[in-house]
Amino acid sequence: MRIPINKDIEEEYKDQLALGFSAKELGWLILAILFIAGVTFLCWKYLGISPDVGVFIGIPFGAIPVVIGMKKIQGQSVIEFLKELNYERKTKELYYDADELPHEHYVYSLKKESRGKRK
Repeated sequence: MRIPINKDIEEEYKDQLALGFSAKELGWLILAILFIAGVTFLCWKYLGISPDVGVFIGIPFGAIPVVIGMKKIQGQSVIEFLKELNYERKTKELYYDADELPHEHYVYSLKKESRGKRK
């Protein structure tokens, strides 16, 4: 038996600006092209390398904005994922209230305590 399930609108029907890319993805692609053109120009102007070889030198620099703009990690963009990692790094101790005991109030920490001797 086959039951039809509605498609996820956000995933199936993206906002397309040009060539199937969203405005955000297209902006990152334009930035990548500018990186490649800039590296090619610098190689040609200051190192004397011909532009057709300079393009190949610039491609790894252009890959950085493409990865940042299009890669999804756990359903988030790279920038959102790095913000989450930074927030997780800043919150070293997470406190919560255990509501099992109504009369006494305890606060627990998820941080490991050192097993050294106390003075």
